[in-house]
Amino acid sequence: MTASRAAMSFAGAVGFGQETTYGTAASITDWIAAESATPSVKRAQQPWPLITYDWEAVASVPGLLEVGVSIAFNVYNAGAISNLLSAATYRVPFGASSGTIAQPHSYTIELVMDNGSSIRLVGCVANSLSLSVKPSDIVKGTVEFQAVNASVVSSSTPSVSLGAMYHGSNTAVTFGGTANVLCNSFDVNLANNCSRRYTFTGGPQARRVRAANQLVKGNFQFDFEDTTQFENFLGGVDQAVAVTIAGSDGSALEFDLPVVRYEGDDPALNGANIVEDKIPFMAVKSQVAGHAFTVAIND
Repeated sequence: MTASRAAMSFAGAVGFGQETTYGTAASITDWIAAESATPSVKRAQQPWPLITYDWEAVASVPGLLEVGVSIAFNVYNAGAISNLLSAATYRVPFGASSGTIAQPHSYTIELVMDNGSSIRLVGCVANSLSLSVKPSDIVKGTVEFQAVNASVVSSSTPSVSLGAMYHGSNTAVTFGGTANVLCNSFDVNLANNCSRRYTFTGGPQARRVRAANQLVKGNFQFDFEDTTQFENFLGGVDQAVAVTIAGSDGSALEFDLPVVRYEGDDPALNGANIVEDKIPFMAVKSQVAGHAFTVAIND
């Protein structure tokens, strides 16, 4: 009996390999354990309506194949996770020096099933990265890639090495170097604003994926016992924010946002509940630090 798609399950293993040539499959060198992976494959058919004796379209123009994948994962201490975070934030092209404005690296990604098959995506460029830190949960992340092509291949053998998890309850936050114990959640979203490029000589796949201006936004949530951050928002005061999450193995997950500008304020005044203040922000590239946002695992 032929195996059906319903008989497959996602094995939770995702492989990465950095490409030397954009869109040419690279060997898998890193493996992570993912909570989910959602490939998106679209080919929009363009019907060609004709005046005929019936209403069905009798021809169509094959659409370009557009491919992407969203990968959700828990952040833990492993070189593969560090490389994944770097892939999402890296802004320097092949062979270029630091600070050059150009396109980020591309990757081959393999999504492993439990039946010996994998979905392989090539020419993957990170379009967005989201990270969420809450005191009640393990730090979670999602990376979304845009790709050039997808295929089904025989699975590689996954080699996933789990390190210590980072839990939100072990988080320290400083604003301008001053610790804030009332900050009770933090999330950040980085967007590379990737777009697909099409040419007259292109094949059935979408052509080179390019990154535009990087944008970093997010939210802080505070208990409203101290009005300092609310006052900074009202006064338009820039903040240098550092977030450090300690791991049980002595390592640390560290976020650095040298210039944070608050965009809005949403204090929740709700009956007898504790007043909480949720302040959206945008991170701006610091001319001194040379970046708007960095995330790293430091042992």
